[in-house]
Amino acid sequence: MRIHLLKKAGVSEDRESIIHKGKKLFDEGKYREAKEQFKAILVGDANNEEVKKYIDRIDAYEPLDDADKLLKDKKYIEARALYQKVFDSDPNQIKAKKGVKQCKDALNKLSDDFLKKAEDELKLENFDSALKNVMESLKNNPENVQAKSLLERINKRSFRKRILMASVISLSAVFFILILATYVSARRRKSKRCNLCGSIIAAGKQTCGCQNPNVFDNKTVALKNRQLSCTLIIENGPYKGQRYEITELETFIGSDDTNEISFPEDAAISRRHAKIRSVGGGYVLTDLKTTNGTLVNGTPITTQCSIVSGDVITIGETEIKVHVG
Repeated sequence: MRIHLLKKAGVSEDRESIIHKGKKLFDEGKYREAKEQFKAILVGDANNEEVKKYIDRIDAYEPLDDADKLLKDKKYIEARALYQKVFDSDPNQIKAKKGVKQCKDALNKLSDDFLKKAEDELKLENFDSALKNVMESLKNNPENVQAKSLLERINKRSFRKRILMASVISLSAVFFILILATYVSARRRKSKRCNLCGSIIAAGKQTCGCQNPNVFDNKTVALKNRQLSCTLIIENGPYKGQRYEITELETFIGSDDTNEISFPEDAAISRRHAKIRSVGGGYVLTDLKTTNGTLVNGTPITTQCSIVSGDVITIGETEIKVHVG
């Protein structure tokens, strides 16, 4: 009856012969072929405990085939996991034990190779590349003591380098600020002209003596004896083309006819808008706190401003070109 069932399952040998063949395949590590033989036995003898035990062991050993393929493809981490799984289920499984050792040796070698590369990169101070290689070393062998030590060295040296670079940048910034401050200070120390009277101010001083009322009076007296002239040429606005000669010490400009220069048709000009005063060697323009303000060369003035030939004064809609001679 059993032989009949075996033949029905496609097996021509008797039960003992098939079991013997299955055991042989099992001993040779051909687990999947052995499993097929044992399954054929169970077709006719479902309660065969010996065959069932072999099948259970084969189920535990089946990962070895995949592990062998991974080992051949040099995927040592994945292969070791499968070998270890089989070894944990049966510590006497020789192939699993051998596979674990092979994978471990291969991973240790890879770890050492990456470690050597990391040391070479560290000598060249290529910290990023060194760090990448040492991490690969630890990936293959997390217990590599030398790799852990090298990782600490890389982190320390990288940190020191960052600190050094930050220090250099900070010192460079301070150095630049000092140079800029020196330059600005030197520019300020250069001689310049007074905005009030046009006279040269000595280096290191901010104003000339014209702000002293006594000195200013002396200069005013001196101006009375000097023949200075200033011509205002209207370039744009309702009075375009007109010219005005300024010879007085003070000349007022506005829309009211009481001013020396009057622009009644320009509605944007205040009644008393601005004042031109002859001071020292030149002329000073003052805005008389008007609503629309006074511009010199497009820039609003808030205090007194010296004017020279070529300057353009804008009050309201009127543009005035200055000529001093």
